[in-house]
Amino acid sequence: MPGETADFMAIFVEKSRDTCNCSGESSTTSTPNNEYLLVNETKEIRKRIDKIKKKLTVPMNSTSKYQRSKTSAKDERMSSQAMGMVLGVGLISAFFALILLPDIYTLIRYALKRVCEKRA
Repeated sequence: MPGETADFMAIFVEKSRDTCNCSGESSTTSTPNNEYLLVNETKEIRKRIDKIKKKLTVPMNSTSKYQRSKTSAKDERMSSQAMGMVLGVGLISAFFALILLPDIYTLIRYALKRVCEKRA
């Protein structure tokens, strides 16, 4: 009936196949040794479910999808390599130019001033 819970649970279990080595042959025989397990406690069911979950759970960082997401693909195209070189050299040059140009300007002014003072 809807809204009511059962006070027991039946789990159908199939036993594994037995191997028989009769007269030197190796044959597998399936025995119909099926049985019902009555589980009266929720804790026991929860333990079994947790055990199954633990056995079937795969860590996220061991999947191939995760490993592929952390690895960059190499791009062999000439256009992408050229753009990388131009932008790389340009950014590094611009960075050093912003740092060094004011100092070079000050150095040139100082040198010209000293030269003009010696002539006078």
